[in-house]
Amino acid sequence: MVAGFIHYDKTDFSMSSYAYPNMYAYATSIVIWINTMYVLMGVVLSNIIGILSLKIIYHLIAYKIGKTLSNIAILIISLLSGYAVYIGKFLKLNSWDVLNPISFVSKLINGTNVFAIQFSLLMATYIVATFFIFIIITSEKLGNL
Repeated sequence: MVAGFIHYDKTDFSMSSYAYPNMYAYATSIVIWINTMYVLMGVVLSNIIGILSLKIIYHLIAYKIGKTLSNIAILIISLLSGYAVYIGKFLKLNSWDVLNPISFVSKLINGTNVFAIQFSLLMATYIVATFFIFIIITSEKLGNL
């Protein structure tokens, strides 16, 4: 959902002129601001729900197996999720595309490049960072991890 902000590259929130480069006139169209709040609410809510889901998984694995494996599981889930964001955003693949496995695998292979790895790692880093920041902020004691 964070990658959804990519669509705001053409939205003019502020304007400046060559005559007055240090002066800005901010957008007064309420539609631009409503759309921004709409996307922002989706980003915030999806992040919260995703983090809460990861927290459930984290605590279940920690309880059953141990905290070390729980941390490894979160890392693996984050890497897979980061790659899933790349697949959906740039390869334009959806869950039903697996019904045509030859085309699906072909698109995955053709879409694998340095940027795919970089973007997937970036999204995975974001997921891991926000998850552990959330865990630290919401823990009763900092030593509770």
